[in-house]
Amino acid sequence: MAVLHTQANGNAAVAVLDDADRSFLEAAVQAYTSSNKVSVAKLAKTIGVGRTYFYNLIKGNSIELSRLEHLQKVLNVSILEDSQISSYLRKEEARLSGRLEDFDWVSNCIPVEVEAFYLIKYLLPAIEAESEFLSALDGLRPNSNVFEINAYEPQTFLLGKICQFVRTSILNVDPNIEGDVESGFYENDEPLKFTIPITTSSGIWMDVKKAVSEAIFYSHESSNQESYFIDFDETDLTIEKMQYLLIEKSTVYIDGDMKDKALASEVECLQSRIDRERMMKSHNDFNRQLDLATSRIEEAEKKISEYCSKKVRHPRRHSYYPLELEELASNLDGGTFQGVIRAGSREAITSLDPEILKLIKNEAFAASRGWKPSMGIDTLDKYLKDP
Repeated sequence: MAVLHTQANGNAAVAVLDDADRSFLEAAVQAYTSSNKVSVAKLAKTIGVGRTYFYNLIKGNSIELSRLEHLQKVLNVSILEDSQISSYLRKEEARLSGRLEDFDWVSNCIPVEVEAFYLIKYLLPAIEAESEFLSALDGLRPNSNVFEINAYEPQTFLLGKICQFVRTSILNVDPNIEGDVESGFYENDEPLKFTIPITTSSGIWMDVKKAVSEAIFYSHESSNQESYFIDFDETDLTIEKMQYLLIEKSTVYIDGDMKDKALASEVECLQSRIDRERMMKSHNDFNRQLDLATSRIEEAEKKISEYCSKKVRHPRRHSYYPLELEELASNLDGGTFQGVIRAGSREAITSLDPEILKLIKNEAFAASRGWKPSMGIDTLDKYLKDP
């Protein structure tokens, strides 16, 4: 079986072939040329190599992954196990991101509690819809092999991580959970709650909040609800008082053999309004926690931004999860590196680091006497001394 192997400290990945792999590829080539009625030379040309090189490729000891990918696509085969690919991608992700291989992004986010039915029915669909909308704004990319970043992608990626967590860690665990959660809500059971990771303080949350509010309103609206409640005092619109009134009206309706259509309409209005208020309570409870979480993220981001702007420094990464941001904000010097400060620039004048200011001034003075950066810092003192 082929073994994925990295060379040159991980910079070049190859699939190391054994006899079984070589036999498998030879058989696949023979099947392809026979069924498509083409020669090996034509097949090699399709892959972008010559006939001799092609034979050396499938009979060799290893194949570069990019070449293997193309070969497998043309032959419609795969010599790698899914577990191998998954393991390789984890290592590659860790190598490229600079994080440990066992890095857990969920534990580096801010946990927020959310009512289960509200999450499944309203919040999750709103987040997914907003992410899809923003992703579509950039349009189709002309080259699917170019992994460029558009203005919205970092934030939609982080929102997508929340959706991924909900679907894989909550919904996929129990296939009956959606039905159980919905029936529990309408049966007035103690609400089930989940904890989800907040990944970003993005302003996209404002659009999500608005979309959820509108969805709750319209899904719990009865035809004559507004006219029914027009004479209600605000204090009468609490969930507890409406539930008491609902029980009273429902009892009279049932005792009357459920023939009173006006009373049935009242019961419908009350039930719809109660469901709406319960859902809005879940919505407001979640958003209070969300606001606290995003405030923490924004505070860390602001502290980092101000420090880097003033000191002309750069964070060592482009992407951070919330708790990574807070860790960086608590160790700004260690988590950033010094940017280039040029003599006479605004940064050189306003920087508060006396050592940097002194070095820049010395370099400028030495340069006026013929010193050049290519000579090295060690030669600086020579040009600073009076002749």
